[in-house]
Amino acid sequence: MNQAISGRSIVILGDGSQTRDFVYIGDGVEALVHAGLAEDVNRSVLNIGSGIEVSITELAHMVRQVTGKWVDCLCHGEKEAGVSRLVADLALSREKLGYQPKTTLSEGLRLTIMRAPRFSGMWPLLLAQVCGRQSPPRKTHHREDSRETIVASQPLAVPAWFRDLAAGAPLR
Repeated sequence: MNQAISGRSIVILGDGSQTRDFVYIGDGVEALVHAGLAEDVNRSVLNIGSGIEVSITELAHMVRQVTGKWVDCLCHGEKEAGVSRLVADLALSREKLGYQPKTTLSEGLRLTIMRAPRFSGMWPLLLAQVCGRQSPPRKTHHREDSRETIVASQPLAVPAWFRDLAAGAPLR
């Protein structure tokens, strides 16, 4: 997300077809609390995840949608991408803990952008656009002589979820 928010390319190791299981940290913490309080899970191995396979290419597309930045995705096929498939089997976690993740991947990405301090720099730009004002200019430095140049900001593609949130709609 850092790459997309800053307008840089997203680098994908391998061809992007490998899948992973992503879970929002709030769902993971809730599962850990339930596991710590449950009486019949001693030494049990419980998988915590979403139970949904998402390809790395699909994840990059979601990041582009959530950030509103249509950055390039570069596949680095020569680098090892790890196992081809990874998804959690939640059957035992559901049985022993009643675990069911509540947060979708796209909602988790939105919440991460909203709540993580490292992404707070994007809010003034998005708010300025939502309110119909020009985004503040950003400063850049030329490497060769360290001169400071003011560069007019490119308009951001404001995601619909952010416009709704700014208008007071609840986050879905």
